[in-house]
Amino acid sequence: MNYGDFPFRTARAGEAQLPVLQGKTAIVTGAGTALGRGIARRFASEGANVIVAEKDAAAGEETVMAIEAAAGQAALFVGDPTSPDYHLGLVRFARHRYGWLDIAVNNAGINTLSTPLMDMSQAAWDQITTAHLSGIFHAVRAQIPTMIQARGGVIVNVAGLSAPSLAPAHSLWGTATQGLAALTASIASDHAKKGIRANAIISYHDAKLRAGKAPAGTDSCSPSPQEITEIAEVVLFLASA
Repeated sequence: MNYGDFPFRTARAGEAQLPVLQGKTAIVTGAGTALGRGIARRFASEGANVIVAEKDAAAGEETVMAIEAAAGQAALFVGDPTSPDYHLGLVRFARHRYGWLDIAVNNAGINTLSTPLMDMSQAAWDQITTAHLSGIFHAVRAQIPTMIQARGGVIVNVAGLSAPSLAPAHSLWGTATQGLAALTASIASDHAKKGIRANAIISYHDAKLRAGKAPAGTDSCSPSPQEITEIAEVVLFLASA
């Protein structure tokens, strides 16, 4: 069975048209918390079969339960998002569970403060570039061949910060983000004729972070609930347009 053969419903009860992602299969990495969870739940509310890809099994299970409680479809796949083998297994799981892969939202990352460039350790450089650049490289390398076989797909890569307007202490975040933007542009250029669309979301989150004024004890790298809702709507648009 391929995508076009699937017996879709015409619409939800009382609705005049299909949910915009009805019957599509989407991987969302980092879907156990914050923005990833918001995107996963929003996709499920529009009819997608969502693969919740998460390193923290308990957090991922909470997302699956929330989706299922709202009558959505979701499955959990646990593992390390910086591992090439994890992403290969993730794509195989999506195909085994639902038959195909239409959408990949590569959102997994880490929340940690950076330091000025000259004070940065090799470990800090490796940690952030592995999580926010190499991990997504491994993800798209696994996702693209399956999308090509299906004659198309959508990739949305999510980065938390961008170099312009950030405090100097966040230079490493900016470097990783600009690298991700370049990687995404290359994917779009290389594979557009094969039906693959690729976009990057560069979200600044709270302005207090850029000014270095986040309140003590808060997770300054996480978006607010309102920002999660707004960004999830943008990702939904990119996945469905």
